This record gives sequence, structure tokens and C-alpha cells, in this order.
Amino acid sequence: MRPDYSFEPNPGRAATLDGRMHAGLADSLAHMLDRIGDALDFDRAGVQRLVTEIRRGARVAPLAFSDYYDAAIALFEEDHARAIEHLQSLAMHRPVASGQRFDPLRPYDSRDHAVYFRKMTADAPNTGLLPPDDAQSIAFFSRLHQGLTLGRSVMPELIGEFENLIRGVVCIAPDPAKKMQIDGGSHYQLWGALFLNSDYHLSDVAIVEVIAHEAAHSLLFGFCTDEPLILNDDDELFPSPLRVDPRPMDGIYHATFVSARMHWAMSRLLERGGLSPQQRELAEEAARTDRRNFEDGLAVVDAHAQLTDLGAALMNGARDWMVRSAQPAVAA
Repeated sequence: MRPDYSFEPNPGRAATLDGRMHAGLADSLAHMLDRIGDALDFDRAGVQRLVTEIRRGARVAPLAFSDYYDAAIALFEEDHARAIEHLQSLAMHRPVASGQRFDPLRPYDSRDHAVYFRKMTADAPNTGLLPPDDAQSIAFFSRLHQGLTLGRSVMPELIGEFENLIRGVVCIAPDPAKKMQIDGGSHYQLWGALFLNSDYHLSDVAIVEVIAHEAAHSLLFGFCTDEPLILNDDDELFPSPLRVDPRPMDGIYHATFVSARMHWAMSRLLERGGLSPQQRELAEEAARTDRRNFEDGLAVVDAHAQLTDLGAALMNGARDWMVRSAQPAVAA
């Protein structure tokens, strides 16, 4: 079957990509067990059980993906003690229930916080990531549900895609002691997790936009199981439309594609009747910014990116949408 590289959100495709990510995890764990054999002392049966459950259709928490990557890196570095730690943790994972979870970031003494902090700040040590207090998380999740309700009424395909790619939304708080803050983010080693800052995304329109933003990042991660988007070296840095610091081309590509997805979402909102004047103003301003960011990013991609066939196909879909959306409607 020909892969579906179309630009518009597609819940069924998102579910397929999620299934591929889990199947890849099971296959990689099975290969890891074969290579280790009896050389290390850990709960091998527990890891094998996890492989079997995933192959039967079970889904696992983002921390299971993190434990796999950390175990693989430790084995490569011949750090057997650290590898055993993560293999033991993998053996303890159980399938998670269907549907999304909405949780605040846990306190510092939890394993979740330690892993999330390490992964999400690895490339930006001056970035803040704090647990929110009760008032912050309650207010944020109320806005999130309002935004999901608005999005579901206008663009159910986007919300369906989001629900099939994102297993858990984690509310975080800004750290005033740090220069940079995470307003929203995900990590390929934490498949299914999305981190959103309690002090950002202050309207239902902004929530819809960040859902489009972050679902698009996860969509790109899901597409890259067998082929990368670009072939540029990670040490090549370029100006990014969504960041003040220079970024590798993979980051520029992501920022450009997601800007088009955000523009798509704002355009769909603006096509809907019944928006309040404030909602319309917010959506119009966001759409203008998203178009400007896309055009800035595309200029860098066109000038410097070494695109794979996959990367070219996906970016061409985004480019075509942005061209079509700029054309005035013609009356029949």
C-alpha cells in the first residue's frame, strides 16, 4: 500500500503510525534480548512478557520507550550496570489503558520527573521545567479541555489525530531562575508524551494552535521509523523560525512543517461562523504569524536542506497547502 503523505490531519493514519512505533519497540526489544543472551542478570522473562503484550496490541507509557533507548545506549557504551537498571524497569512496565491521561508534572523525587527533566532539557540546559502547583494545573487543564472542545467542533480530524498520537499531556510550570522556558514540547524517546506550560496557551484558540503544533511534531517522529527527513549533519546550525538560537536542519524542518499545520488549524477556525470578535482576532493574528514563520523556515530549508524522499514528500504537502490557502476564494 502506498504511504499516505497527505498534509491534512488523519486520525486513522495517526493510529497506524502509533502502531508502527509500538511494533518497532517490540522488535527492538526482542533483538536486544537475543543479543544479550545470558550475559546480564535481569528479569528477562518480564521484558519478554512486555514484547509479547505489545505484539498482541497493547500500548505502553512513554517511559517504556525512554527505558528502551536508555538501555540501548548503555549497552552500546558497555555500561552494564546502567543497562540492567533500565532493563529491570522495562520488565516492570504494564500496558496502559486506552485514552489520554492529563497529569501535572510530579515532584522532584519521582522517577518521572527525573527522566522527563533529563530528556527535555538535554539540548538546552538553561531551560526551566518545574512541577505546577494545584491552582496552575487546574486552570491549565480547564483551558485545555475548552480548547479540545472547540477543536473537536470545528476540526475533529485534528483532535482525532492528536488523541491517537499523544497518550499523555503533562502540565509543567516555568522556572523563573532559567533564561529559557518550554512552552510546549515532545521528545522522540518519550513517544506519546506532550509537555505543555501552565503559563502559556491562555485561550481556547491558543490551545487549538498548540495541539496542531505538537501533533505535527509527533506525526513527523512517527514517519521517521525507517527513513529520516533530512541528511544534514547535526552540527550544521541554521536560523530557526520558532527559536532564537540556531538549530540543526532537522529542527528547522520540524518548525517549518508545524507552522503550516498551525496555519491550517487557524484557517479552519476562521472558516467557522460563530467565533467571538476576540477569538477571530486571535486566530487571524496567529495565522499571520504562522505564515510568516513558514515562509522564513521554508527559505532556509530550500537553501540548505538535504531532503530525503520522505522529507520532500511531506514538505511538498505543506508547501501546497500554504500556496492554496493564500489564494482568494472565487465565487461560483
